[in-house]
Amino acid sequence: MNIICPHCNSQISLEQASEDKDARRLFALLSHYKFSGALIGYLSLFKPPSQSLRWSRALKLAEEVLQEFAGDNRLESALITTVSQLRNRGGFKQLKNHNYLKQVLGSLSSANKPLIRPATKTGQAIKKLQDLKR
Repeated sequence: MNIICPHCNSQISLEQASEDKDARRLFALLSHYKFSGALIGYLSLFKPPSQSLRWSRALKLAEEVLQEFAGDNRLESALITTVSQLRNRGGFKQLKNHNYLKQVLGSLSSANKPLIRPATKTGQAIKKLQDLKR
């Protein structure tokens, strides 16, 4: 079965893509997250200018991002912001690491920081009372 890229209209065989074990692992990994589209856009920033991004590299990058930032509820916004800023800038070089994403995460509103739930019921009750004061 061939699928067509909505951006460049090129065709790829889904069967051929799924023959690669890293591609299958990446597809499985992405299926667990609601922000997988944003993550795919982010991964495209690592594509070398003269060749395609290898499945193994894409998988490694996705695992790194999820390992380091998956608990942060600002991640989807940061991924989208990173992609749009770099693409709007034009002429950017491929990313080599996640430092730019870290900068974007740091610049996002602290109101969007991850919620850390107190482990005990007493801690949860104190947190609720503090929230009522606000």
